[in-house]
This record gives sequence, C-alpha cells and structure tokens, in this order.
Amino acid sequence: MILFESYSGKQFHCNPRAISEYMYENKDQYGHKLIWSIDKRYLSALDGVDAYLKSFSLK
Repeated sequence: MILFESYSGKQFHCNPRAISEYMYENKDQYGHKLIWSIDKRYLSALDGVDAYLKSFSLK
C-alpha cells in the first residue's frame, strides 16, 4: 500500500499526483494499492481517485 498526500491533504496536486498517476497507469507492474490522504474539507479535489482516507482520522 502506498499513501500519498499533497499540501497537508488540501490538494490532489504536484509531485505526489504525478507519481500516483504514473503508478496507477502501470499498476500491473507495481501491484500496490494507491491511497490518498485528504482533509475532509477538500474531498472534491479527489474526483476520479479510487481510494482515499481522511487526514487526521483514526481509520
């Protein structure tokens, strides 16, 4: 499992986004589950992302 976060969970942006998009496109090669950490106030930033968790949550 690989966890990504950009700008304290406020954006789906920058280098973490580029890396996660590349790994998603090549997921057969990497075989990892890709998860994004997001502040619940910014959930709309992750439209199109398969899996996420809320920043600073126990889950």
